[in-house]
Amino acid sequence: MSLIESLNRQIYNTVRWIKEVVDCLEIASEAALNSNFDEASMIVAGLEEIVDIYDNIPDDELNQKNAFSLVLKYSILPTKNSIFEVCSEIIDNFQGEKELAIALVKLLAVLAMPQPIILGPIDGNMRRLFAEPGRRYMEEFMDYYYVQDVQDEQDTHNEEEVTVEQLNENYQNLAPSTESQLNRLKNELAITLCEECLTPTRNQECDCWILQIEEY
Repeated sequence: MSLIESLNRQIYNTVRWIKEVVDCLEIASEAALNSNFDEASMIVAGLEEIVDIYDNIPDDELNQKNAFSLVLKYSILPTKNSIFEVCSEIIDNFQGEKELAIALVKLLAVLAMPQPIILGPIDGNMRRLFAEPGRRYMEEFMDYYYVQDVQDEQDTHNEEEVTVEQLNENYQNLAPSTESQLNRLKNELAITLCEECLTPTRNQECDCWILQIEEY
């Protein structure tokens, strides 16, 4: 298998894995909404927020979706043995919620699929989906929303400002000064301008002072 084929295979597997994660999240979120948990609880509002975060990421931003998926995976399953601990939490905390419990176990199975390891701090709040599902959701996942659109818009605005400033600067550098223009009129074209109103005088005294008196 060539390098290109290997990369294409890796991209295909990543896209398929992300889709399975999102599908499981949507099913679990729907089951949570139909459960006896409060709408403001971690399991209901938290899952809904995570699904919304995925919806907010543009389809062409595969790296962003993959990065968030990896954060979700390792926040819930930091080690290989974590899946057993989380399954025990599901058994303890979701009694009487069979549909939701099954959806969460399926989500764990997909998250447990081998993926690249990420470095950096792990957000333990996502584990609370299973450990403390009934606790009130306090918008712990808001920081994960995709904000690159705003940054791109700001960068574009800054670039436009720089372009306008550069054009003005270039114009000032290229445009002849007032003094050089007056000298050219006088020396090359034999045209004399009034020093007060810059009106051609033809070597005669300008009557602009009369107009100034009339204005008063």
